[in-house]
Amino acid sequence: MRVIGALLLGGDIGGGQQIGLASLVDLRTGQVVWFNLLQADIGDLRDAAGARETVAHLLKDIPL
Repeated sequence: MRVIGALLLGGDIGGGQQIGLASLVDLRTGQVVWFNLLQADIGDLRDAAGARETVAHLLKDIPL
């Protein structure tokens, strides 16, 4: 859809964007132990498979 808008309107009309934040906090000290930011121009949170994929990317490299 963005490509069609760009062709018809002569520029990028924008589109969906995902922004997610995740942090792991030590509850004894309040110190942030781990933090991750996810920014994506693609992805679909409207179904379970898309939501699972997004969460997997957001929590990638979390220290366990």
